[in-house]
Amino acid sequence: MKTNLKRKISTIDEAKLFLNELIINNEIYHPEDDAHDIIWNLPENQKPTNQECNQLNYLMDEIFELDDFDPCGFIIDNGFGNEFCECGSDFTDVYFVDDDVMDELPKHHYRCNKCNNVKQIG
Repeated sequence: MKTNLKRKISTIDEAKLFLNELIINNEIYHPEDDAHDIIWNLPENQKPTNQECNQLNYLMDEIFELDDFDPCGFIIDNGFGNEFCECGSDFTDVYFVDDDVMDELPKHHYRCNKCNNVKQIG
């Protein structure tokens, strides 16, 4: 995992910095989901360990406890930027797949229309 996992997040600014780092490192996921359940679209040596997933869950719980901050909205508004996928497609070139629709990937996710790459969200 590339993202530096903080020990604690106690301010909105810290939350934004942390979420931005996850976005930049292509490690962002739906913050309401358990990090252990994510199917990471990362090389094997960059996928979070069990200990890192535990810390991600802890940090996301802390973020959700912050008043007047919506991490899901922040990610959608700021997280994807112009590029959604490594192929260069933007967020308008993707489609959403809900939970339990695809046997190969039962968690909800977005797929790129250009290259069919999975951008795991849930």
